[in-house]
Amino acid sequence: MKTLTRPNNVLGLQASIWSETIRSDGQFESMTFPRLFAMAERAWHRADWEASTQTGQKADQAQRQVDYNLFSNQLANYWFPQLEQQGIGFRLPVPGGVIENGELKANSPFPGLPIQYSIDNGASWQAYDTTNAPHVSGQVQLRTVSGERVSRISQIN
Repeated sequence: MKTLTRPNNVLGLQASIWSETIRSDGQFESMTFPRLFAMAERAWHRADWEASTQTGQKADQAQRQVDYNLFSNQLANYWFPQLEQQGIGFRLPVPGGVIENGELKANSPFPGLPIQYSIDNGASWQAYDTTNAPHVSGQVQLRTVSGERVSRISQIN
């Protein structure tokens, strides 16, 4: 890790967006949210787990994971409903999944964000429960849900 020679010259962070590729308000919103929340969190909050070039402190990865889980749960349970209520077209992450020994295992980058699965090509959707993973066969579709919004669908074979 390289040490900053003049850390007092660093005034803050910048969040850039390549707006020449944005064609609509909805596209802008999906490219901005929830990324802007993460940017604001990093700009305004100095966490105890962060590495420091001044003191040589290494990052505490376990505490970082705890903080990420708290942050992502707050996004899923508080900020996403707020954005939806305001009509902002935020981006929901696509869930990942795998079928192991006939059991569906799925996850989302935002713990606490509900996942749904379909075994009938999207005709009906069921809530995915991490504590009681369903037994499935064949093709399964996954999506994350926040209120009335749904993510893109991922297909698991």
